[in-house]
Amino acid sequence: MAQELSPDMTEEVMGRKPASAESGINGMESGWLDREFFPMITPARLLLVAILLLGLILYTLNIGAAGMGNIYYSAAVKSMLHSWHNFFFLAAEPGGSVSVDKPPLGLWIQAGFASLLGLNGFALVLPSIIAGMLSVLLLYWLVKRHFGSGAGLLASLVLALTPVAVAVNRSNVLDGILTFFLLLAACGFIHAAESGHRRWLWLGALFVGLAFNVKMLQAYLALPAFFGLYFLGADRSWRGKAADLLIAFLIILVVSLSWAQVVDLTPPDRRPYIGGSADNSVFGLIAGYNGIMRIFGPNGGAAGIPPTDALLFEIGEAGWSRLITPPLGKEMSWLLPLALLGTGLGLISSPLRMPLKRSEQRGALLWGSWLLNGLVFFSLAGFFHAYYLATLAPPLGAGVGMAVSLLWRDRNQEGRNALLLAGIAAVTLGVQIYLAVSYGVLSTWVYAPLILILYGVFIMAVFHSGRRSRWLQHAARGFILASVVLIPLVWSILTALDENPHGGLPGAFQGSFDMRKLPQLGEPGPVERRLIDYVSERTGDSAYLLAVPSAQQGALIVLETGRPVLYMAGFNGQDPVIDPGGLAEMVGRGELRFVLYSREGRWRDAKIGRWLDSACEIVPEFSSPGGQRDNPLPAVGEPSLVYPPVLYDCGE
Repeated sequence: MAQELSPDMTEEVMGRKPASAESGINGMESGWLDREFFPMITPARLLLVAILLLGLILYTLNIGAAGMGNIYYSAAVKSMLHSWHNFFFLAAEPGGSVSVDKPPLGLWIQAGFASLLGLNGFALVLPSIIAGMLSVLLLYWLVKRHFGSGAGLLASLVLALTPVAVAVNRSNVLDGILTFFLLLAACGFIHAAESGHRRWLWLGALFVGLAFNVKMLQAYLALPAFFGLYFLGADRSWRGKAADLLIAFLIILVVSLSWAQVVDLTPPDRRPYIGGSADNSVFGLIAGYNGIMRIFGPNGGAAGIPPTDALLFEIGEAGWSRLITPPLGKEMSWLLPLALLGTGLGLISSPLRMPLKRSEQRGALLWGSWLLNGLVFFSLAGFFHAYYLATLAPPLGAGVGMAVSLLWRDRNQEGRNALLLAGIAAVTLGVQIYLAVSYGVLSTWVYAPLILILYGVFIMAVFHSGRRSRWLQHAARGFILASVVLIPLVWSILTALDENPHGGLPGAFQGSFDMRKLPQLGEPGPVERRLIDYVSERTGDSAYLLAVPSAQQGALIVLETGRPVLYMAGFNGQDPVIDPGGLAEMVGRGELRFVLYSREGRWRDAKIGRWLDSACEIVPEFSSPGGQRDNPLPAVGEPSLVYPPVLYDCGE
C-alpha cells in the first residue's frame, strides 16, 4: 500500500519547502545559515561547532575541582571492577554486601571507561562529558527538523549553557547519560510520527527502556510527550495508533524490567542486598524509594534525609513557585518565560487539525509537553535532588529556539512580533535579575543586559523604515536575544569555576546562598587516616576491613583502600543488610573484626548497638568516654542528627 504523504512531504514534492525549512532564524527566504560558501561548510555548521566548543569548555574547565565526584557512585565503580559478579549486580562495595540503589546501565558505562582509563575522577566523568556533547548535537538536529537551523542553534546553545546541565555533565551522576538516551528516544518517536513507519516507534521505545535502566522511573517523565506526539501527530488511524502505542509500551516494559527480573530471580544469598529497597528486590526499589517516595517524600526522615532540614534546604518546599525561587531557581529557570512562550506559539502557529499536520505543531507538542510535565512534577514532588532538573534542559532549549524562530521570521506580523519578543525578553530578564540578586550576586554584569535590551528596543523604535531598516531590525533582535543569554552564560561559567563544588549533589553556582548543609567533597582527614591505618594493620586477610552504618561513612574508605567495607544499612541507613546474628557469624568466621558505629543518633540501630556493647570492646584511641561531641572522629552527614562514631573491636 502506498504511503500517504504528510502535508510537509507534499509541499516538498510540489517544490515548496515548509516554512521552517526555508527561513532560518533571521526570517530571510535566502536561508543564509544553510548556504554553502565552501563544500560542506555553512554558517550553521560553523556556529554549531562553536557551540560544541563552548559546551566542551564549560564541561571540562577546572574539572579537577570535582575530585572523585559522587563518592557513593565512584566507590561502586571501584567495587564493580573487582569481579563480573559485582559488575552485574552493581555491588556498592567490594565485598558485595549491598547494591547501589540505581539500575545498571549508567554505572556499567562508567565502569567500562574506568577499566580502560583507570579509576580516576576524569575517567568517571568522561561519559557525562561525551553524553553532554552528543546531546547538544542531537538537540540541534531535532529542533532544526521542525523550526529551521536558527532555532536548532539556539536550542543547542541553551542546552550547552544551562547551569544545571553544566554541573551534571561535569560530574559522575547519571542524569547527563539519561538525558542523552531520552533524546535518542525522541529521535525515534519524531521519525515515527513523521513517516508513519512503526520501526521508528519500536526504536524509540527501546531507547526509553534503556533510559529506564539509567535512572528508573525518572526516564518516564518524558513518555507522555513521546506517546502524545505519535498519537496526535502520526497520519494513521486512531485505532491503529493506539495498538502501535500498546506494543511500544510492552517493548518499554520488557526492556526496562529485564535486568530487574534477572536480579530478583537470583537467590538472595547469591547476590547483594538490593540497596534502597524495603524487601530486598529491584521491583521494591522501583516502586518504593525510586517511585512513590519521589512523589510523596521521605516521610519523616526515611531515606536518611529529613524533609524539614537537608532536603528542603536543597529543593525548597513544594509549590508552583519552587522552580523560579531559591534554592532551585538557579538550576534551569533563567530562560523559562521565553521557552513557555515558544511552546504556546508553536501550537497556535496555524489552525489545529488532528492529526497534527504542521511540523511546528508537532515540535511544539513534543518539547512543550516534555517541559510542562517536568515542571509540574518537580514543582510538586516530595523527594528529588536539584540536579534531576538537567533532564528539562533539552525541552527548555527547544522552547527558546521555537520562540525566537517564530517571532523572527513572520514578515506579515513583524512589528507585533518584535514588540512581543522585546516584552517577553524583558520579563525573562527580570526573572534573571531577581534570581541573581536572590543568591546575593550584585555584580555589574548582572545589570549589563539591561543596556543590550534597551539598545535593541531603541533601534526597533527609531529605525523601523528605510533601505537598511530590515537589517537594523535584525540587529535589534540580536541585541535583545543577547540580553537574555548573558546571565545564564556567566552563571554557567561560574559553575565551572567553582573551587568547592558539591560533588555528591552537583548543582549550579550558588552565589552567597548558604549551602553548608549539603555534603562536601573531601579526602580523609588525619583522624580518618589513622583509623584506616589502624584497622588495616589488624585485619590482615579478613574478608572485610570493617563495618560501618552506611555508605555515607564507608564509600570514602572503599576508595582509599579498595578493601570490602560492610555497609550495614545500605546507602542511607535504612536497609536491613545485616542483623546482630549475621554480624556474630561473620566475627565467628574471622571475616570481620572492627565495627564503626554511632553510640546514639540517627545511625544507631538498637539491636546492633546492644550486640556491640555486649560482644565487642570500644577502642579508646578512636572513641571518647562520652561517645558524643568530644569524640575525635568527626560526624558524617547532618551534624544536628548524627553523633560521632566510635570504633568497636569484636575480635581477639
